[in-house]
Amino acid sequence: MVKDKKDLTIRILAFLTIILALGLLYFLIINPAITKNQTQKYNQAFNDGQIVLLNSMISQIQQKGFVNIPLNENQSLVLVPYVPQSQGASQSNQ
Repeated sequence: MVKDKKDLTIRILAFLTIILALGLLYFLIINPAITKNQTQKYNQAFNDGQIVLLNSMISQIQQKGFVNIPLNENQSLVLVPYVPQSQGASQSNQ
C-alpha cells in the first residue's frame, strides 16, 4: 500500500511538472510568436489601408477636382490640387 501511494504521488508530480512545463512553453515561446504575427499582420493591413485611402483620394481629386472629407456634423475638409504660379507670371503682374 505504501508503494501504491508513492507511485500515485510520483505520477501526480510528473503530471503537474508536465502541465507547468507546457504552461511555461506557451507563455515564453508560443504566445510571443502569435503576438508578433498578429502585430505584423495589423501593421501590414494598416499600411495597405493608408495606401488605398491616399490612392482613392488622389484619383478623386484627378477626376472631380476636389475631395470632401466630413469631419463632424458641421465641418468638412475640402482638398483641392495645388497649382503653383510660375515665377514669370507673378513678376509680370507686379
